Amino acid sequence: MKATVLLLIIGSFLVTASSCGKDKDNDNIKKPVNYAEISLADIKAEESLLSADKIPASNAGGLIWKPGDVFIFKAHGGRFGKFRVVSIDMTNNYELIIAAVIYNNDGSIAEQTEGLGIRGTWNCNLEVLVEETDPLQSDFQWERINNTNTNLSPQNGAKFLKYVF
Repeated sequence: MKATVLLLIIGSFLVTASSCGKDKDNDNIKKPVNYAEISLADIKAEESLLSADKIPASNAGGLIWKPGDVFIFKAHGGRFGKFRVVSIDMTNNYELIIAAVIYNNDGSIAEQTEGLGIRGTWNCNLEVLVEETDPLQSDFQWERINNTNTNLSPQNGAKFLKYVF
């Protein structure tokens, strides 16, 4: 009986020590701490969490999104990228201004901008970083529902995720 208890104690210790070692290994993986550090590899690592669900940006309580909020995405054509909210102009139909980066498959930057504007109830093509008039080329509609509610509404298979540092 004492031998069985001793083996259980040793086994528990070994499992705990093994788990601690794994945590230390994961701590060595450097997670981005700001928008500039997010790479294509970081975005692809989160791909399974990207969603085609609408993302509320404002409601009756005011703006939900804040300047500096970061989103990662997979665009309708399959390219990955990131954008940072620069501003939302409530006095101009909630115009969204973003800084954005689109990556090539090798991780190099394909396109980037520091100030793309998307007016309320317009579309955006993140493949080429333009406000889009053709809904079939759009990655999202900056959808104004009423005087207070605004959503980012993914289109054509595009997927998004608010990035948490």
